[in-house]
Amino acid sequence: MRISVIKGVGALTAVASIFNAGQVISGPPFATDDPEPTDYQHFELYVAYQQTRTVASTDGTLPQVELNYGAAPNLQLGIAVPLAFSRSTGSGNQSGIGDIAFSAKYRFLQETNNRPMAAFFPSITLATGNADRGLGAGATQIYLPIWLQKSLGPWQSYGGGGYLIDHQPGTKNHWFFGFFHQSSLQVIRHLIIM
Repeated sequence: MRISVIKGVGALTAVASIFNAGQVISGPPFATDDPEPTDYQHFELYVAYQQTRTVASTDGTLPQVELNYGAAPNLQLGIAVPLAFSRSTGSGNQSGIGDIAFSAKYRFLQETNNRPMAAFFPSITLATGNADRGLGAGATQIYLPIWLQKSLGPWQSYGGGGYLIDHQPGTKNHWFFGFFHQSSLQVIRHLIIM
């Protein structure tokens, strides 16, 4: 009986992925984040690759290095430095330093049986990449999100949202939201991420 349930979840996930073909996020850096800061006086180092492909161009980072430090209990300070690339039919291949982001995550609520963990995680992305070469936004962006997390047995859900102040020409400030759900059961986690 247990194997058929797992096969059913796998089949359902496979069918859903066909109809929802898009970006898959499987590890840091997340578009949706969690409220848990880096442990006090500890470091976290992430090396990632991100890519956006359109009809006209392919843009991304390879690598993007993110360093986080637990500066105080419940406080994480971070910096993300990308090596950006851009490939388009009109401009050819471009690469160089992208837009650098600085962040501070402050957890103001600990998770209990009755309430979720919560953190404020503002960040500022500076226009350090050359926008004319497709390596940056060309303007400062400020993210002001609140992230929540709640665990129930082997399941963990986190997400939230906030406001993006975007100074790029032709763009508007806007709200953003995201949600992520996973299981600590290894077999289920692999089926959902595939």
